[in-house]
Order: sequence, then C-alpha cells, then structure tokens
Amino acid sequence: MGKQLILSTGNPNKVEEIKNIFKNFEINIVSKKDLGLGDLEIKETGDTLKENAIIKASALS
Repeated sequence: MGKQLILSTGNPNKVEEIKNIFKNFEINIVSKKDLGLGDLEIKETGDTLKENAIIKASALS
C-alpha cells in the first residue's frame, strides 16, 4: 500500500484543493469524513499552527 495523508479539515473545498495539489504523486489523500470521523471535532488549543497540527495529528492517530 502506498502512502496516505489524512486531512483533519472539515472544509470540503480545502480537501479538494489539496487532492489537486498531490494528484501527480502516489499519495492517497483522505479526509476525516472519508474515514467516518466527520463529526469528530478537534479543539485547536495550541498557540501556533504547528501546535494545532500536532494536536490534530495526535487525535487522529
């Protein structure tokens, strides 16, 4: 199986934009909705974008 990137965003336009960016790479892009986790709300309590990304990645792992 190839690489998979899970997007934590609930914004369908952002998901499509990122899928378009990676369309020429062998990476399967999925959203939390694709995984049946669309209702999962992850609070962004970090002080930086990086901290919030870590919070979201930890919640989905």
